[in-house]
Amino acid sequence: MADTRKVFISYAWRDGATVARWLFERFNAAPGWSAWMDTNLHADTVFAHELQKRLDDADLVVVVVSPDVNRRETPSFVQKELLYATDPDVNKPVYAARAHNCQLPLIIQGYTYTDFFPETIYEAAFAKLVAQIDKGVPPPARSRRERELEYLRDVARQHSFWGKVFVDTPAEARIAPQPDEASVSDLDIGAFLTDMAAAVYGDQGHSRDDDARATVETFGALSDALAQFERVAIVGDPGGGKTTTLKRFAYRLADDAAHDETQPLPVFVPLGGFEGGALDTYIEAQFGGLHVRDYLPDRLVVLLDGLNETAFENVQQVAAWLERNPRARVMLTCRKLDYVERKLALQRVDVLPLDMERMLAFMAAYSLSESARETLFWGLAGEKWIYLWGCWQKANLTFRDFWHGAELTSEHPAYGNTTPELDRLYNAMRAALREHDTYPGLLGLVRNPFLLTMTIAIFAREKVVPANRAGLFDGFVRQMWDKRGKPAAAKRPPWIDETVQRHALMKLAYQMQHERHGTLVDTAWAREVIADAAPGHDADHLIYLLASAGILDLSSTTIKFTHQLLQEYFAAFEMGEDLKRGVPATKYFPGEHWWEATGWEETAILLAGMTGDSSAVVAWLTPVQPTLAYRCATESGAACADSVLQRLYEPPTGARIDPIVRSVGGRLLAERGDPRPGVGVRADGLPDIEWVEIPAGKFLMGSDPAQDPQARENELPQHEVALPAYKIARYPVTNAQFAAFVNAPAGYNHPDWWTPAGLEWKSDRTAPDEHVHPDFRLPNHPRIYVCWYEAVAFCRWLSVQLGMDVRLPTEAEWEKAARGTDGRIYPYGDTFDALKGNTGASGIGMTSAVGILPDGASPYSVLDMSGNVSEWCVTKWRESYADPAADDLNGTDGRVLRGGSWNYIPQGTRAASRGRNDPNVRSYSVGFRLVVGAAPI
Repeated sequence: MADTRKVFISYAWRDGATVARWLFERFNAAPGWSAWMDTNLHADTVFAHELQKRLDDADLVVVVVSPDVNRRETPSFVQKELLYATDPDVNKPVYAARAHNCQLPLIIQGYTYTDFFPETIYEAAFAKLVAQIDKGVPPPARSRRERELEYLRDVARQHSFWGKVFVDTPAEARIAPQPDEASVSDLDIGAFLTDMAAAVYGDQGHSRDDDARATVETFGALSDALAQFERVAIVGDPGGGKTTTLKRFAYRLADDAAHDETQPLPVFVPLGGFEGGALDTYIEAQFGGLHVRDYLPDRLVVLLDGLNETAFENVQQVAAWLERNPRARVMLTCRKLDYVERKLALQRVDVLPLDMERMLAFMAAYSLSESARETLFWGLAGEKWIYLWGCWQKANLTFRDFWHGAELTSEHPAYGNTTPELDRLYNAMRAALREHDTYPGLLGLVRNPFLLTMTIAIFAREKVVPANRAGLFDGFVRQMWDKRGKPAAAKRPPWIDETVQRHALMKLAYQMQHERHGTLVDTAWAREVIADAAPGHDADHLIYLLASAGILDLSSTTIKFTHQLLQEYFAAFEMGEDLKRGVPATKYFPGEHWWEATGWEETAILLAGMTGDSSAVVAWLTPVQPTLAYRCATESGAACADSVLQRLYEPPTGARIDPIVRSVGGRLLAERGDPRPGVGVRADGLPDIEWVEIPAGKFLMGSDPAQDPQARENELPQHEVALPAYKIARYPVTNAQFAAFVNAPAGYNHPDWWTPAGLEWKSDRTAPDEHVHPDFRLPNHPRIYVCWYEAVAFCRWLSVQLGMDVRLPTEAEWEKAARGTDGRIYPYGDTFDALKGNTGASGIGMTSAVGILPDGASPYSVLDMSGNVSEWCVTKWRESYADPAADDLNGTDGRVLRGGSWNYIPQGTRAASRGRNDPNVRSYSVGFRLVVGAAPI
């Protein structure tokens, strides 16, 4: 067996399997030969292990060449096998067996081959192939064309992207595949990047970025834009895919030139290594021994990579070369901020950030499974969007429908699966996306291929979506130092310890925000801050390292963080030092209008996520800014102690209260079992109503336009009304209380409780309509989607059960309980306050547990009289108080609604505001409350 020659057979399964199988059997039948082929065609999963071992063990490779081997966009695995086999460290002889009349792939272009078609010549072809193998591979010829092919094969090896990680770094790193990790085919990534959207600027793109007069044309694909120009500058943010795109063009051009000697050759020129002098000499050094002058201008495409990576004074050499060679085809890459100062006489094409669909496509190009892509993408978007996407799927709507379809209204196919709060959130997100290109969650951060690559790497390694901004940035910054900063220090030492760099960044970011410099500062100012933060270190060298790492962006006069969230991330460390020193949160959130933004909100959320426990940050913020404290507890990704959250959900009397936070506390209280009197049911199963005494006497009813500019015609005239004493329920009727009526043996379906018109409306209904989202059904929330007839039936049933006359309030009774006797505009005073009622301005977006906003109480301590739900009254509607009121239960007349609801504007939640509805109408915004007293039923 020692003399047996081992053959590795490489083939494309689509159109090379027949010849490959024949050769496999024929070699194994021949004495002295042993052949191996991947018969199960599972190469993608085993290449790093089985195929590589087989290639290492083989004496030679026979590649079956068929058209599918040469496909470009999703290359055949054959090309990867050939790339490995021809690597100088492996160096296996390769022999080609053509199964069809087609070209050899670029990597073996110029090699000898044997035709294996038609089938009748297989035996003769096999004999010829064996004879060629016996002779050995002929020595390379040195004609000009053969030297070109040798150079082009080398271009293919350098710029094929296969098996490499896409990172925009000085050196590319090959990765060893690991089980269950994201693998990458960078040829696919290169193809993907050329399909990124692009913007082409008028006047060669020489306008500054802030010049509104610049004309821009948007292209759906970068390749489409580049195809229109002979001399182009590809401009984009760091990590936007510029270098990889240029390498892909190098490969494509080399492939074309190998198959057609009239096509131009590429020369890839990394400008990061250009240190001045004659650019012609530097270009020729990259051209594999060929002479540039022999190929200019028509047979050469010059690919200049990284104009920002060479010294500023060298840009003039590049400009001069372009002027001397006006007909030369040129593609150049440069970072966006640098190009403002280094613009050249080239057509500018900007690479645009990734959109939603391209993010998913990018993840797919990294071989993330569909489930992994879903987990990562929606994890970055945020939990609420995962739920909403599920609503779209239930309605058979597409991913594109979700991001670009119609807004969420009652006519939308997904409307029935959502809640009003989610409707509002979704439409606000769509408006931000449409008007400001603002993406939800962390998606806006990873629209850059490099940042998305880093996120995928973190996800692949840790098997979890980065839980918060702080975790993502910590992993990102560490990788930036490893991938970019340290290689830069190897070129220009020394490396400065990361602790020092981090401290300098903390001080710079903090001072930029504290002194309200925004995101862009003068280099001289930044140098002073960094020098003070890192005494004993060269500030300019520190800036060089931080810019090389991709943390800072700098031009000749300005510095900024590469992303605003990075600035906020580093500022959070200094905020954390203040927290440790006992500095109160009022330093960052001063004033009585504590709910107004100060610019430190994202910094606080990042600080809360820097450890596994956000409790200290939440407790620090709760007395000062409870809204932000809640965001830190829920958005930072870090846990928060129940005892700390309890102070948010149930704040002490006089504390600052955020309605959204209190609404969450109310929902949690429902889950535990709300023990408050007047909210649930008694031990005997009957509704537990907490009655509030309203004393006899006069009050002012209606509005005076001189006192209340929001007054409507139907609130006039304001007049004095005298009422006897009565009692009113402290809260609206809750879901738990209404359920007692529905579930009672002689409850909802007993005819005695219904008015004649109500009984006719009820017809064959045996239960109320439960077309209500579960979030509205919590036991301590007010009952909604109840018509006037049902509310009256509940009152009549409860009257019998309690032995007292329980009824709906008259319009006058309701208003007196809401505003007292001083004519105030709202239950709590004359000025609207979004924090004192569940209205459209409070941001809750749905009903809330009754009584959770005690600061909104009326003078008699009746709650929820401004917002939460509009409430049925017994009174029939009248357009003016000049008309007599009718409070009987007869007929189908429209009835008065009072109090306004969770989705009302302030005008509709005033104590005197009036509404109406027909008694058979049910709504998400309407409920009712009870009275007992002297007025007749």
